[in-house]
Amino acid sequence: MKKILIIISIVIGLNAWGQKAAPKHFKNALIFIPHKIFYDDFTFGFERELSTHNSLYALSQVIYREDDSRFAKGFVQSIGLKRYVFKGEHFPSLQSVLYFMPYIQAGSIDMKEDFYVNHQQFSVWGGGFQIGLGFTFFNKVGMSMYFGGAVMHSDFPVPEGLSSYIIRKYWNERQDWRGVMPKGGIEVSYKF
Repeated sequence: MKKILIIISIVIGLNAWGQKAAPKHFKNALIFIPHKIFYDDFTFGFERELSTHNSLYALSQVIYREDDSRFAKGFVQSIGLKRYVFKGEHFPSLQSVLYFMPYIQAGSIDMKEDFYVNHQQFSVWGGGFQIGLGFTFFNKVGMSMYFGGAVMHSDFPVPEGLSSYIIRKYWNERQDWRGVMPKGGIEVSYKF
């Protein structure tokens, strides 16, 4: 009888020890886009899960670019609504999502150029669409690969008195402020 009680105690103890609580679900995430640093931009953001299939996404981009004849600084804010098409859990420590997100963005840029103009301040605004595939490791650290596009507009003024060649060159160098822009990259997030 004593042996049976010991065996039952061991089996119950092992079962109780082997049970794990469900992993905690985090609804907030801090976002950082590392590849933008190579373009002299610092991009960070915040994401809040609103429901199982939607989350609110806010991103801030601080711009500071300087070279021999040009200097630009400013910020661009964007806000979007992520809609999750697929959510899957492959292992207890690996989850994946497929999402699409419409977004709008606006900002202000302050530019100084020695060769063309002395100083210009202008605004940018627009909107776009983004599709992404994200992975969450250990329920905390996330990585997302995304691509998409945006239509941007700018109130960048054309200086008076420039020749048509210089104006064409001038506007061609401003393609990152106006027109249809492709978008793609990798973002890293930390959930809390």
